Amino acid sequence: MAKRKRQKISNTTLRSFPMGRSSTVDIVIPVHNRFDLLQRCVDAIPAAMGNIPYSLNIIDNNSFADEAKGFYKQFKETNLNRIVRVCPNKENTGFPHACNQGAALGTSTLIFFLNSDVVLDPGSVESMTNTLFNNEKVGIVGMKLVF
Repeated sequence: MAKRKRQKISNTTLRSFPMGRSSTVDIVIPVHNRFDLLQRCVDAIPAAMGNIPYSLNIIDNNSFADEAKGFYKQFKETNLNRIVRVCPNKENTGFPHACNQGAALGTSTLIFFLNSDVVLDPGSVESMTNTLFNNEKVGIVGMKLVF
């Protein structure tokens, strides 16, 4: 997870965004097929976020059409208390490009890049966000991989 919008003036870095609990997180998930893994990933997000508002930016790198259509239909049918953006690419542009696309779609204070095969622990993103908000010397945080 990284903070957005830093402005360099002289040798000092200034924050140009509010650092309160009302700030939100843009979660960027690039995907190419394997919607079974993506479903587990997406299902774990609400518990991982806790009370932190978020948006979900899924960048689909030209997955199989029928499988993708079936998966994304769930976001249209449910009244979710979040923003979900799906950006379908006509070709597989690769992971780094998809991450950049997802970051560009968002408007939140924080960006969280998430692989589609990750299942987050409850409270994990809320803990990372609190670290960013409560320590002025921290500008980026990551997670520990647990098998």
